[in-house]
Formats: sequence, C-alpha cells, structure tokens
Amino acid sequence: MLGRLLLAVMLSTFVCLAAIFLTEARGGSARLTPGTLLVASDRLGDPNFAESVVLIIRRDDDGGTLGLVLNRPADVTLAKAFPQLHATSDPVYEGGPVAPDAVQALLRSSSKPEDAEQVMGNIYSVAHKARLEKSIASRLPAADFRVYLGYAGWGPGQLENEIRQGAWSTASGAKYVFDGEPNSLWQRLNRDSQSQVARGCGAVAWPALALVNKFAPRARAIRAASTRCAAHRPL
Repeated sequence: MLGRLLLAVMLSTFVCLAAIFLTEARGGSARLTPGTLLVASDRLGDPNFAESVVLIIRRDDDGGTLGLVLNRPADVTLAKAFPQLHATSDPVYEGGPVAPDAVQALLRSSSKPEDAEQVMGNIYSVAHKARLEKSIASRLPAADFRVYLGYAGWGPGQLENEIRQGAWSTASGAKYVFDGEPNSLWQRLNRDSQSQVARGCGAVAWPALALVNKFAPRARAIRAASTRCAAHRPL
C-alpha cells in the first residue's frame, strides 16, 4: 500500500509539472497582446535576449510582434544623445537588436498624446520625431518617460513557437514598465515565475503526501501483523 501511495505522489508531481508547462506553452499566444511582458528563460540561447524582459508594444494583424527590452540601460545618457534638447541625465535604453538607430519612447500620460500609440492603460509608445523631441526637451522624469534605441521583432508565428519551446514566460507588464531598478528586473521576475511553478506543484503534491502520512502507519501495522501471523502459522 505504501509503495502505491508513493507512486501516486510521483505521478501527481509529474502531471503537475507537465500541466504547468503545457499551459505556459499553449496559452502563451492567447496572452500576446500589447502590454504583455516576455521574461526570458534560462534556456533561451539567443545572446541578444539573454536575461531580458521585453514589453510587447504592438501586434500586427498577421501575427507579427514588436517589443522593447526594458532592462538594458545603456551607458549613454539622454543629455549626451540629444545635446541640443537640454535633456536629463537619465540613460537611453537598448530596446532590441533590430534597427539599433531607430529611436522611440514609452510615455506615461493621463490622456493620449498626439502622434502616440496606446500600449495599455496610460502608457503610450512614441516614435514620431516631433513628439519625441518635445517629450525629451520637457525633461520628464524617468518614472514617466524612457527612450529606446532599436527594438525586438518577431514574424508571424515566430514568438509563439519560441514560447512553446520554453524560451519565454509571460507576465502582466503595467507596474514594471518604468521600474526603478531595471538591472535586477529579470532576476525578480524570473524568481517569481519559478515560485509560481513551485506553488502549483505543491498544490498537487502536498495532498498526496498528506495521504501517505495518513496511511503509512496503517500500512506498516498491517505488514507487521502479516509477518507475525506467518511466523506462528502451523507447518
């Protein structure tokens, strides 16, 4: 009996892990909307995205995806990159490996700015030159405005395939877009993702372990009684 219960624990844990993996892989594409975060897994082999956190800012009708890497501040400041605009000393961010000279920004605003595209809620992407320059010259705080060079891009179905292969997990992005500690953002989100998996498995495994603890003494007692009976059985 005890052996069967232990086998049940092992099987339940395996099923739990498989279910979580399949949910992430199959359900990922359904959540790939602007505002979704992509958190690179340890298994992601592309050095362009190692330990990266990407905010999806656009999804095309054909399934193409555009995003910005949130956690790679560059050594260049806005003041150095745009000296004619009297900008702040906040860093420019490396938005991704595609078109590294392309400039765009993320802006938090209570109303939709002209020539901006809504990502989610009160967060907008800005790529129009005049609007970019005006925002930079306004010296907005880093908690509301960040500039990115380059972007991340995937063709139709490409990102979905990478998610199925376990290269990315997804999360809600609202509170992390203007995170105050971008250099540790990936570590924190990756830790949260692993904790969710552990909690999910625990929800299945611990009841099974409790069952083992409940019946293990009874199983041992039955086995001991059987042994004693066998020892005293007449020949």
